[in-house]
Amino acid sequence: MGKTGGARGTNQYAVKGASQASQQSVDVLDDLSGNEDLFVRLDRARDRNTPPTVLARLAEDEDVDVRLSVAQNPDTPPEVLARLAGDKDSVVQSFVAWQPHTPPAELERLAGH
Repeated sequence: MGKTGGARGTNQYAVKGASQASQQSVDVLDDLSGNEDLFVRLDRARDRNTPPTVLARLAEDEDVDVRLSVAQNPDTPPEVLARLAGDKDSVVQSFVAWQPHTPPAELERLAGH
């Protein structure tokens, strides 16, 4: 019995491995958010598993369809929606207004109050 820690030691390695894999997944998604291929960026913007930091980066994309996809994503955080509320495209602004977690101040601004 050369190993110590038994099942507990194995669980610690599994947790550490899962944590590292999770960070690697975030890093990969972050890299993909800057991809030259529009369809890759659109896929990231629509994916409900995309981390908030990646959605924030995609909310600043030059392509309106990517920003629109971020505005439509139900998991886009309120602070990103607040930024998109000031988007130059009125369709993006409309989708921001329909999101249930858009900050009230931004909804008032979009309504023209």
